[in-house]
Amino acid sequence: MKTMTTLLMFSAAVFVAACGGSDAPPAASDGVPDEASVSVQGMTGWLTRLSRDDTAEAKEPVDAAPFAPPTSDDSEPADLT
Repeated sequence: MKTMTTLLMFSAAVFVAACGGSDAPPAASDGVPDEASVSVQGMTGWLTRLSRDDTAEAKEPVDAAPFAPPTSDDSEPADLT
């Protein structure tokens, strides 16, 4: 019985350790990504993901101090729909 309990505990520990984190990208509401300051398309993509993030309302506000919105003098306005 003691061997079975030890085996069960070891198996449970290995199973929990194997669950690890995921390689999923961070949520849009976790902060302002670098790509949002690099290009207009990056900023539009981030704002689109942020508007679709269901958890954004329950989180703390994002520090936007380092965010510098990109500008483009030679491209047409993007459609936001």
